[in-house]
Amino acid sequence: MTISDAQFQQWLSSESRPRVMLVEADYANLADPVGFSVNVASDAAAAVATASSEDAAAGNGSAFVADGNVTSPYWMSSASDALPQWVRVDFATVYMIDRVTVYSLQDGAPVAPTDTLTGSLYVLTTFDVQVWSGWDWITVASVAGNTLIKRTVTFAAYRTSAVRVVVRSTPDGKARVTEIEARTPASVTGTEYMATHPYISGPSDTNPNRIYRSIVKALPSFIQRMNDVLIGRSTANLGTIEVAGSEFTDSWLLDRTWIGRRVRLALGDADWSRDDFRAVWSGVIGDVRVQDTTTIVIEARDMQHLLSQPLNVGAVPTGPLASNPMPVAIGKFFNAPAVLIDETTHKYAVHDGNVSAVTVVRDRGVSVAFTDLGDGTFTVAALPNGRVTADGTGAIGSGGTALKRAADIIRYLAVDVGPLTDDDLDLDSFVTLNAVCTQELGYYSNAVGTNAIDAIDLVCGTVGAFSAVTRDGKLYVKRFDFDGYPVMTLADDRDIVLGGLRLDKVLPPVRDIRIAGCRNYSPNTYTVGGTGSGVTETQVNMFANSHKFWSRAKNAAATADKVPMPRVLSRRVGSGAPSVSNIATDDGAYQSLFVYQADAEMEAQRRMRLWGFQRYLFSVVCNVLPMALKLGDVVTLKHRRYGLSAGRNGVVVGIDERFGQRRATLSVLV
Repeated sequence: MTISDAQFQQWLSSESRPRVMLVEADYANLADPVGFSVNVASDAAAAVATASSEDAAAGNGSAFVADGNVTSPYWMSSASDALPQWVRVDFATVYMIDRVTVYSLQDGAPVAPTDTLTGSLYVLTTFDVQVWSGWDWITVASVAGNTLIKRTVTFAAYRTSAVRVVVRSTPDGKARVTEIEARTPASVTGTEYMATHPYISGPSDTNPNRIYRSIVKALPSFIQRMNDVLIGRSTANLGTIEVAGSEFTDSWLLDRTWIGRRVRLALGDADWSRDDFRAVWSGVIGDVRVQDTTTIVIEARDMQHLLSQPLNVGAVPTGPLASNPMPVAIGKFFNAPAVLIDETTHKYAVHDGNVSAVTVVRDRGVSVAFTDLGDGTFTVAALPNGRVTADGTGAIGSGGTALKRAADIIRYLAVDVGPLTDDDLDLDSFVTLNAVCTQELGYYSNAVGTNAIDAIDLVCGTVGAFSAVTRDGKLYVKRFDFDGYPVMTLADDRDIVLGGLRLDKVLPPVRDIRIAGCRNYSPNTYTVGGTGSGVTETQVNMFANSHKFWSRAKNAAATADKVPMPRVLSRRVGSGAPSVSNIATDDGAYQSLFVYQADAEMEAQRRMRLWGFQRYLFSVVCNVLPMALKLGDVVTLKHRRYGLSAGRNGVVVGIDERFGQRRATLSVLV
């Protein structure tokens, strides 16, 4: 990059330069269901060839480069016209192409050309391959020192109506071409490149000479906010991208599918190289629809939308729950309902895959003998009397050890049984969360329709963390905390616009915080001396409770101005006051995935340090500097009002960026 972050911020605040928003939207092409490459530069595809000059002799016309015959006859440039000379092929319609093969005239009697066949008399030694942009020819490949009769060049797929070969040198100074092939991508997917202003990437860019059609009507906005209780998933909303509708875009609606495909936005100056543009947002397409005859609307969604689908686990093969999803067990689990998968052998499953160990198996609360098969299943010797449950330690990670920490479990849910890959993760944030949150957790689910994001919410909520998406579309995780070195100072004499600071909410301290842990996944009422007579009174009580323990942190200060634990901060970005949300169970305790009570007690005390004091939620309208911020960043607010003259640190909990207005609104909790 040649544009530094400081230069980018200065450019953002400038009023003199227009802002160019680039939009790259992926799609699948329904018009080519065969899924293999097709030559569109042939008579059979109704293509037409022309040339800058032609030899007068019969059999040397330009039409022959599109006749489907790669050995003969051929086009030859006029002897009276010096090189360079060109020959072009116009397609019957607009196609996406990603490769062109040029066939030179062979030295002797023609044979079927191979990829290694060479020539020395008539071969094209230097030539360019170009595509038609709609108003100009764009060079997508330049070949020099060539000796191959059959020379194929590949490039990033272009949507074009014509291809041209410009011959610059040959052994005898004449251009001879027997055939030109232009092929569609073997894949049925593609990318539409659009912009708010005309733009072409530079020849040295990572994606060189890329044409962005100026059909995006307006700059979209970026809105991201933490979830209601500052833990769990964040929400991001880009809204819609409006595109000028025309005959060109009719095929978008008729021949393509967009839902679930990636969309990327970048912001920069028309004079910059593409590599100097900054990523604004990356997500997935929710839908593409027609707003009116002149507008097509692309609905964009957060990448976390992909995590809203059911976990990718196998199906129960047989038994009463056949075809239901297999259970998922991660970390230590207690009294989890095992799923019968083979009635004949009394085989049960607790996880779809290898587990660390199944340690206890119960039949109506009574421990029974079993055989741990090591692959997430076990067998019991006799027909059970009732519900079969199990304790154990679940999924094994790539390192061969059981997954226990929050970040490792989230990655497993997002990647191993979710739709993402490691490339979709901000892996540094996962490493940091693992170092900060070392507590041992346990998660179990055998529910139909369990999705990754709900499970990730439980994990994040347990350790007081949240998940969000970076501007370049990577999932990141972070524990919510007021600690940390401020990444930026927002001052009223520099960054905050006049009248741009508003106190939205004063949040009173909480009275107490209660956390329930070691979940009982099969609460039941057993009786001493009944069926399953081995159940003790202690076990009866234990199996009846939803959790093994409840931990509590009390605020030692005066209680007159405090609110109970269930009433935890909820806020929304924009107009209006924040609301209050209940994140607790009916008994007022937060349902955690902690395995050990000591960990729950430490987290309760940590949350009391966060919420045992009065907090303040500010709305801050500022210049475009916040484009460098993300949710959870610590900033310093410095303002002459509200006791902020010396500066006070706060956490960014909401971002609303209006690129067309050169300003952003932050929600900062102080």
